[in-house]
Amino acid sequence: SMNTAASKAAPKTAEIFISAIDKMRLTDAQKILSGGNNAATEYFKTNTSDSLKKAIMPIIQETMKENQVATYYETVNNIYKSSAKGLVDNSGVMGMAKSFGVDSYIPGSSDESLDDFVTNKAIEGLFTMIAQKESAIRTNPVEQTSSILKQVFGK
Repeated sequence: SMNTAASKAAPKTAEIFISAIDKMRLTDAQKILSGGNNAATEYFKTNTSDSLKKAIMPIIQETMKENQVATYYETVNNIYKSSAKGLVDNSGVMGMAKSFGVDSYIPGSSDESLDDFVTNKAIEGLFTMIAQKESAIRTNPVEQTSSILKQVFGK
């Protein structure tokens, strides 16, 4: 399952974040301290995204292969592209879907593989969680649970 994949990926992602911290320059730290509520998250996005993708992708591919998810998806996607896409594009179905707010559920013209899509969404979700936690630490003294966080972000 995807939970298993996430559990397998967690130790590798921790190493990547530690490496980004080790490589942090003084100017990076100053930008994070003086930046907005997600300045650290943006630093990590810039300095870890490629490495995270390289580390997480094989785990997701393995998990998807075990569950044959990619095979089923590719089959359905190929049928859609060869048969239904033209109908959707030319019949106004997409406009109707947009009016109901469900257009994001209709396949687009992207050739992004399911593995890439799931990997990118996993990384996007990870950074969303980091940004939420960072914002809480910066704005709420209760979230500043260690002495170093209190020193850095305490007012």
